[in-house]
Amino acid sequence: MTWMDAKIGSTVFTPRTGKPIEINALWYNALKSYVYFSTLSSAKPDKEVTDILSGFESEFAEKFIVDGKIADTIDPVDTSFRPNFLFAYSLPFPLMTQKNFLEKARLELATPYGIRSLSPTAPEFKGTYSGPQYERDSAYHNGTVWPWLVGSYITACVRNGYNPNDLYRYFSQLYTLNYVPEIFDGLNPGNPRGCIMQAWSYGELIRSYYEDIKKGRGKPHAGKVN
Repeated sequence: MTWMDAKIGSTVFTPRTGKPIEINALWYNALKSYVYFSTLSSAKPDKEVTDILSGFESEFAEKFIVDGKIADTIDPVDTSFRPNFLFAYSLPFPLMTQKNFLEKARLELATPYGIRSLSPTAPEFKGTYSGPQYERDSAYHNGTVWPWLVGSYITACVRNGYNPNDLYRYFSQLYTLNYVPEIFDGLNPGNPRGCIMQAWSYGELIRSYYEDIKKGRGKPHAGKVN
C-alpha cells in the first residue's frame, strides 16, 4: 500500500520483513525514471544504474513468482495474496503484464467499494473492522477494503485489456458516494469504517478515472470485469 508494520506492544499484525514486492516496483520505477529524464536531457545515465536495470525484469519475475503464485515478500517468501503486487502493473514503468494474477485479484480482492487488503481464503483474513483497537488493528491490513487501491487496480486492468466501461460500472457505487471514507469492511464492503472522508481515496479515484477510464472508452478491449 505500501504497508507499514501495524503493531500494538510486541504484536506486529502485518510484518513487512524481507523484500516487499511494492518496494521493488517503486525502486525499479525510480531507476527507470532517472534513466528516462537523463535521456530526455541528453545526459548519460550512470553505469551502475543501467547495470542494475539490465537484469532487473528477469530477476524480478524469477524471485517474485513462486510455484505459480505471486509473492508479497521474498527473503523470506510470503505468498499471501495481497494487493501490493498491483503496483508492479500500475506504476509508469510496469514489471508485470500477466493477466492470471489480475483475474485472481478480480475474484478475491476486488469489491464494488475497493480492494481487499488480503484474500478471504487466507486464514488471517478479518472480515470486519470493529471493536477495541487490538481487533481493529488486526483487521486493518488483513481483509479490510481500501478504496484508494481501486486506482492501481483500474490502471493495471485497463493496461492489460480490460474494458474501462465495465470497470466504471463495477465501481459505480464507490464513484457516486457523497463521501468516500478511508476503508470498508472486508466481508460487507458497503459498511464504511475509519475516517469518513479520505483524501487519498478521492485522489486515486479521480486519477484513474481521467487517466484510464475516460481515455480508454471507445477503444476495443479483450477483457471484462464482472
